[in-house]
Amino acid sequence: MSSPDALALTQFSVDTFPETFARSTRGLVTGKISARLGDKSFPEAHWNDFVVVIIGWWLHEILKILTGTAASGHCRFMDGPYWFAIEVQSNDTVVVRCMEERQGTKCVLEALCTRDSVLRSMLSAAASVIRKCQEESWFSSDLESLVSAYETLRTTAG
Repeated sequence: MSSPDALALTQFSVDTFPETFARSTRGLVTGKISARLGDKSFPEAHWNDFVVVIIGWWLHEILKILTGTAASGHCRFMDGPYWFAIEVQSNDTVVVRCMEERQGTKCVLEALCTRDSVLRSMLSAAASVIRKCQEESWFSSDLESLVSAYETLRTTAG
C-alpha cells in the first residue's frame, strides 16, 4: 500500500451495463458492473453481480462518510471475495483501495480520488439501475431500499 500523499489523483467510476441486466425467478436482478480507477476495472471489466443489492449497500456506505458518522466505508461485491474501501483523506479527497480476500486480505489496486467523483459516479450508477428496473417493472424490496438510499444520498449531497 502506498502513502496517500504519493498517489496521483485518479478518476473513479462505477460502470453499469443495463442491457445485461436480468431478473431471476426469485426476483433478484443481476448484471455487469465494476468499479474503475482510471483505466483499471475491479474486480474485472464486466463483472456480473447482484446490481440492485450491491449498489444499495454502496450508497449506505457513502452516506456514512458524507454525514461524518464514519471516516471510511467498505463496498462489497456479493459474488467473489472482492470489496473496495473508501477512506476520507481530506474534505475533497478519498483513497479507494480495491481488496481481495482469498488467503488473507490483499490490496490489488489503490488510488486517490476526489470525493465528488466517487459521489457522482455512485449516484449515476444507482440512477441507471433504478431506471432499468422501473422500465422493466422489476419491483422488489431491494429496489425500494435502493431508491430510498439514492434519494437520501442525493438530498444529503445537495
